[in-house]
Amino acid sequence: MKASAKQQQALLVMQKCDTALARLTYDAQHLPEHEQLRELKQAREVKTREIASLQANLSDYRREASKVANDVERMQARIEVLNQRLDASAGSPKELANMQEELDNVTARLDLVMEKQWEGDDELKKQQAQIDSIRTESENLSQQINELTAKRDAQIADLQSQAQPLIDERKAHMVIAGPELTREYDAIRKSTGGIGAVALRGRSIDGMSVQFTPAEWDRIRKAPSDEVLVSEDHEWIMVRVDD
Repeated sequence: MKASAKQQQALLVMQKCDTALARLTYDAQHLPEHEQLRELKQAREVKTREIASLQANLSDYRREASKVANDVERMQARIEVLNQRLDASAGSPKELANMQEELDNVTARLDLVMEKQWEGDDELKKQQAQIDSIRTESENLSQQINELTAKRDAQIADLQSQAQPLIDERKAHMVIAGPELTREYDAIRKSTGGIGAVALRGRSIDGMSVQFTPAEWDRIRKAPSDEVLVSEDHEWIMVRVDD
């Protein structure tokens, strides 16, 4: 492939931009807030499940409490009727004796049921208090999540603002490099995992320790300036720059 020195050198600017953009992308993906948010959301999910379970139990208790309350009301009504009849001596001695016996039995049962009602009310209060406590914890977690999300989003926005000038600079140098050379560079960069072009200064690659075989160095030395050199060992485009 042929390309002017200016076109080839545009690749070095594109590589600089791509390396910086990759670093910014990595930073955005590895913010500590990501893991912190995951843990907080998991904790909130646990609280949500706990509340749902306790509310189901609370509904069962309320249904039972409603039954007990109905029993209390029914027995209190019966006691009132029996007391009225006994006070009025409405009935024969035998009937009155039976009514007194029933009254004693109903009163005894009422005492037991009311005790159960008090215990149930106490348990209802305890469960509701537990639900309220867990709900408060869940709300606190939600607040932390909101605050941390805002912090994370602000950091990502800052990284994006840093990325935009690099994107613009890359686009400008893509125009200089031209579509064919840009496609070749992008294909190589994808194949190597990030490096598409390197600066060849004399017999050295900037920032790397690379040894050329005599045969490859002879190929590089003899290549015309407009020839796009690709490393035989590493696949990179080697852009020749002045010493």
